[in-house]
Amino acid sequence: MQGLDTRRKHRIPVIGIDGTNFSLIRVMVRILVTLGLLSYIVLKIDIQEVTHTLQNANLAYLFGVLVLSVAVNVLYSYIWKLVLTAQGISVPFLRLLTLQYIGLFFNNFMPTVVGGDAIKAYQLSRYTTKSMDSALSVLVTRLISYYALLLIATVSLLAGGWRIGLPTSAAFLLISLTSGVTLMFLLSGRLLLLFCHNPIIRKIPYTKMALGTVHASLIQLQNRRSLAALSLVNGVACNILGVLSNYLLALALGLSIPLYYFFLFVPLVTFLLALPISISGFGLREGAFVVFLVPLGISVSAAVSLSLLGHFVRIVSSLGGGVFYALRQKGIRDYAVPRKD
Repeated sequence: MQGLDTRRKHRIPVIGIDGTNFSLIRVMVRILVTLGLLSYIVLKIDIQEVTHTLQNANLAYLFGVLVLSVAVNVLYSYIWKLVLTAQGISVPFLRLLTLQYIGLFFNNFMPTVVGGDAIKAYQLSRYTTKSMDSALSVLVTRLISYYALLLIATVSLLAGGWRIGLPTSAAFLLISLTSGVTLMFLLSGRLLLLFCHNPIIRKIPYTKMALGTVHASLIQLQNRRSLAALSLVNGVACNILGVLSNYLLALALGLSIPLYYFFLFVPLVTFLLALPISISGFGLREGAFVVFLVPLGISVSAAVSLSLLGHFVRIVSSLGGGVFYALRQKGIRDYAVPRKD
């Protein structure tokens, strides 16, 4: 016993990392990754060529990209409203459109290009009595958008992706993801219920409740087949306009890239940017553009120029969200009225 007491007295202390420090470490890692990627890319490009390319961008095409950006956000907000309608929550469309732009604005400072979704979820939860349902509607809307993007990429792959030499691994990944996500939507009830009852999942705070709410939202959307179909159709249209925006950016820089190729690599880049690797996708997007465009004969500098121009247009188109956020009156809470079917 005396030996045991001695060991207890001299026990080596365990150094732990609390939640705050861990979050700080993650942010620092992402900053370092972003700086590392950008530094590597800067060493590979001709700065003068990039500057010259961007300075000579066609303004008419850039204006067209801004118009398409507005259309994309309108369609995306409409999908969001359809999801809320299926949940029995009524929120004015203009309010959702405003929150959409606020989310886009905060995307510029978040670890991923979808980080603004958290801001949208929080802001919407302040306007409704169904806080959890309304907040998770943001996630359901994002899932619909990604599923539509997968469909577009897979159809494009089957239509003409093989002739441009897309790597077999990327083709297999697209088809597998589309099949898997389709199965998930078809069996969403069973799959999510299995997750909810998993012993490990149940130990994570709020996870069971969140999965249960997502499950209920998907089931509600499936039961309203017309809303589900309309959501998917608008999701496809929204993502097609997003792909066309990248094509117009290439035309603005005078780059000759086949249109159908954008329908293949833009979805892959979009999914890559959803990963919390770099700050707002900087460095990651540029590297992805180089990987996909250089095999087509596009120079590294031109590929980086196209990516940077996309960043610039995204920031400009999101500035309205900053204005909306600044003008939003503090302390006002509106309550959405549940639908009475």
